[in-house]
Amino acid sequence: LLPSATRPYEVMFYAPRSSWQRKGSDLTAAVAQAWAMQSDPHTGIFVGGYPAPPDAVATGLTALGAISHDQLMTTLENTRIVVFMTRNDNLPNIVGEAIGRGAKVITTSYSGASEFPGGGIITTNETNPIALAALIRDVLTQKEIS
Repeated sequence: LLPSATRPYEVMFYAPRSSWQRKGSDLTAAVAQAWAMQSDPHTGIFVGGYPAPPDAVATGLTALGAISHDQLMTTLENTRIVVFMTRNDNLPNIVGEAIGRGAKVITTSYSGASEFPGGGIITTNETNPIALAALIRDVLTQKEIS
């Protein structure tokens, strides 16, 4: 499935620097690395203050780093899937903001995602970056994603 004309980024990997261990930024970075090595990295972006995986960036993953809230909202509107692999973050803003802007979210069951109404959230307890990269590819091939 090619990137939508209205959503040019297939995947946003969201990895904040603050409370990075609790928010799973290291796992999100590892998933970005695995995904970039197995997919077209030019359709992915890495957002947040946590360091982007250098090998993934070298192959074409775009690292935006820490961006303003306004920039984040615009980026979410141009993204099909947000990946946020938190270990413990009850009702994280990124999940609600992504869903509110029409993006799908792949996150863990530790995100409080079940508290958000509606669909569009895929929760998993998988921690293997290669398996998570495969999950992203599976979600991207589903026809209902726009």
